[in-house]
Amino acid sequence: MSKKVLYIISCFIFTFSSAPAQLTIDSASLVVQTRAVVNITGDLLSAKSLPDMGKFLFQGTDSQSVNMNGNSIPNLEIDNSHGVWLTGDLRVSNSLLFTNGKFIAADYNFSIA
Repeated sequence: MSKKVLYIISCFIFTFSSAPAQLTIDSASLVVQTRAVVNITGDLLSAKSLPDMGKFLFQGTDSQSVNMNGNSIPNLEIDNSHGVWLTGDLRVSNSLLFTNGKFIAADYNFSIA
């Protein structure tokens, strides 16, 4: 009986751990190695600019949102056919690449340095 319960709990945890995650950066620092790719499959909310060393790739299976609160993402790539919605002001400080999908700015400010 205990093996069955353990198996059910393991399946339950695995099922929920494979869901898209949300990345929230509040007051901590995020370190990204040179040429590294941060693959974001959920939403992004940040109170700080992201580091200049890598690329941030939006690659979800549903629509995604990004709110940088006016801060910058150095290298941004969109690869989501459902689109990425801006839910706060954003500045791209280096490069922007569209592989697939669209970027919807709505009523927020979007700028490229």
